[in-house]
Amino acid sequence: MNITRRDLLRFQKNELTSSYIYNHFAGRLKDKKNQKIMAKMAAEEGEHAQIWQKYTGVNLKPNRLKAYLYILLIYIFGYTFMMRLLEHEEYSGIKDMQKLVKKYPHIIQIIKQEEEHEKHLISMLDEDRLNYVGDMVLGLNDALVELTGTLAGLTFVLMNGTLIAMAGIITGVSATLSMVASNYLAQRADNNPKAFKASSDFLGASVFDFSIWYVFAFTCDDDCCRNSNYCVF
Repeated sequence: MNITRRDLLRFQKNELTSSYIYNHFAGRLKDKKNQKIMAKMAAEEGEHAQIWQKYTGVNLKPNRLKAYLYILLIYIFGYTFMMRLLEHEEYSGIKDMQKLVKKYPHIIQIIKQEEEHEKHLISMLDEDRLNYVGDMVLGLNDALVELTGTLAGLTFVLMNGTLIAMAGIITGVSATLSMVASNYLAQRADNNPKAFKASSDFLGASVFDFSIWYVFAFTCDDDCCRNSNYCVF
């Protein structure tokens, strides 16, 4: 691999930018332990930039445009999305630097610390919601099948938007209760101390919300969208 001065400058600038972003993240985290970890990661990224500066001989500044964009993404997409994005960047950086070890042996320490950073970011993603994504997707899939069959069948029988919407909502509520109950029993069988929260807050809420919006989308025609007086609700 042919390493150019531009590549070294890119590594240096990326480290400075990461340090800036991690410092901002550290101030937003509520968990004290994660705050300390993120602050330490920010300091280490700054040290990495200093190592690269020994090779480049140039004093750079963070890419503030990229940093501000990432900070904006925090507010738009939330904490989990940004952690995933940062973890991906750490992984990509490690792969690029591993190609430089023979020519720049000092970066071995950087690679080790970057791998630790990746592990730290993954550990911070251990949120309750992420642990039950599979159940939520399965529940939404079941709700989609049940509601589509019910609403399509009732459309040909009743030919009345209001009655179809009411029947669809009843079907959605019953489907939600059924899925929550079965999931709760399954979580209890696995000795999950958060069985009720996993079933009601995550699975139940997602299925119920989906059911309401799906019924609305199915029964609301063009006139309904233009004039709320014609809407079944």
